[in-house]
Amino acid sequence: MNYTELGFRPFYKNFSILLNNDNIMDIVADLDVDEVFDGVLVYGYVDHEVGFTFEILSIAQQEDEGSMLREAIVAFNDDKTESHFIDVLELLKDSLVWL
Repeated sequence: MNYTELGFRPFYKNFSILLNNDNIMDIVADLDVDEVFDGVLVYGYVDHEVGFTFEILSIAQQEDEGSMLREAIVAFNDDKTESHFIDVLELLKDSLVWL
């Protein structure tokens, strides 16, 4: 199932893992990530200037023991600083989170 079939409501104010596709690979390529990963952890919210937005919080890798998230938070523009992500940073304060 994809986003266009579900709409934004299941993702709004929720954390989700999106599996790699061409769009995600293009975005992450700009972030200089040199690790192999299967998807990204995102948080969905409404930006009143651009609409519904997925904020990429971490890369994710599927392993035999479960999913592993590596902290890789990046400010995408000058308006978003660490304080923008303070609640999320509290959840991801360890560099590895096992699901």
